[in-house]
Amino acid sequence: MTKTPKHLLSKVQGILRKGTAKLLCVILLISLLATSCKKTPLSDELQDDPSKTEITLPGTSWKLVGIVDPRTENLKVLEPNDCEECYTLTFLTDSTLSGQGVNILLYRSDDDDINYPNYINYPDYTANYILSTIRFHFYIPAIDEPYDGNRYWSVLFRSKKFELSDTELKLYHEWFDCPDDCYGYGSIYCDSSHIITNYLLFKRMLP
Repeated sequence: MTKTPKHLLSKVQGILRKGTAKLLCVILLISLLATSCKKTPLSDELQDDPSKTEITLPGTSWKLVGIVDPRTENLKVLEPNDCEECYTLTFLTDSTLSGQGVNILLYRSDDDDINYPNYINYPDYTANYILSTIRFHFYIPAIDEPYDGNRYWSVLFRSKKFELSDTELKLYHEWFDCPDDCYGYGSIYCDSSHIITNYLLFKRMLP
């Protein structure tokens, strides 16, 4: 039997080693690409903003600072501004809350006698931490609040988006900033160019 020369055998082995190394590199590259493709937009969002899962509303209490116009960063402080109990919110659970405007209270009680005109009984809310949306579910009593109380309830009820941190809560709402000739006609003569987004700015109250 003819023996294969040593120099030819070593060349074949070298070629095989190079081919094996290239094949391993290709397999590793494919593996890395497959792993990166497994990420979903949701996982990317949560990694970019861990606060969406780490910070939640239940068990927190907040005091209103004012209404902010993001276009100018102008802060409108609601009156009375020397009332510690006014314009406060407490998120009791993931769906229930309590709080106070000026005279009107958000209150939870099974006692029918507590349904005075200035109480909003069984107020609820829903919050989506992925979409940063929020909805408040309660009926505002048909009574006038003094100072800026009526404005507060109206804005709070219309809030649809929120931003949450350890120390601040922002509740975003939209309203129509119509020309003078639009007032008195609601939003009929206003279009999207008149929509302004402001937010209620709350500071966290320490336990």
